[in-house]
Amino acid sequence: MRFEFLVAAVVAVAGAGLLAAGVASLRVGTPDDEVAKVKALPVADGARWATLAPGTEVLVEGIIAPDAPVLVNELVVVRRERDRSQTLDRHDWVSVETLTPALSLEANGRVVLRDGYALRGTCTEWQGAPERERVAGYRRGDRVVAGGRVTPTGLAADFLFCGDVAGWYARVREDTEAATVLGPLFSLVGAGLLGAACALVWRGRRKRGAR
Repeated sequence: MRFEFLVAAVVAVAGAGLLAAGVASLRVGTPDDEVAKVKALPVADGARWATLAPGTEVLVEGIIAPDAPVLVNELVVVRRERDRSQTLDRHDWVSVETLTPALSLEANGRVVLRDGYALRGTCTEWQGAPERERVAGYRRGDRVVAGGRVTPTGLAADFLFCGDVAGWYARVREDTEAATVLGPLFSLVGAGLLGAACALVWRGRRKRGAR
């Protein structure tokens, strides 16, 4: 009986998580709406940085500065990944370490990104040793887009993306389209798991009452 309740608890937690993720994704607007929101953000550069009010949300497109400090294998921003899969014919890469230091971008003048931003993809990757590990990230000269809020000392960046502004708009559309498909699926599976958890609890109590 205790085993059934333990299984029910695990199933309920998984179901609640999927249901919450599904509901959250359902709040996302249509792809056109989300792209329109991103396109409404000003694309800032170093030349006009001083004219922007602190707290303004902006995008910055630029080139990683040639004097950016190198961390690993020519990379100035690093993500170490490990393959969790147990077979050689498929991969399940997960991040085990991310290094996102302050970074200077050449964008019609210099814009400094403060550290701690999320990586929305990478520009370069190397397969490492051991075989199931790799290093990915960004190098000097890579063209990138960063998004965040203006501060007197630079950009409090939320993310760093490999590519140009047009590529970022396309990525937002792709992510939104995926969310509109996966959201209902997650909600359905989550609700099903919660129902299964309730059935397990009811079955356990029924067995207990029969004794």
